Amino acid sequence: MDHTVSDIGSVPTTTQAVVLVPSTSNGRSQSNWALIVTVLSLTALITPAVYLRFFFQQVELSIDPTDYAARTKRALSQTPP
Repeated sequence: MDHTVSDIGSVPTTTQAVVLVPSTSNGRSQSNWALIVTVLSLTALITPAVYLRFFFQQVELSIDPTDYAARTKRALSQTPP
């Protein structure tokens, strides 16, 4: 179809279609995007799990090395029956 100067700015009819095709110099651009999306998705899933692990981790208070009663109590509480 030949375009003339009068066609500029005209509204396309229903028989015309505009197809946008990304130009890729190599076939790797889609695989790069898939890799980026995969890495971001895994990061979004793993980050809260790591944070919650540290949030719910029991905090051990340090015990004075010369407080034998407290050390014994802690050792017995951590030893299975």
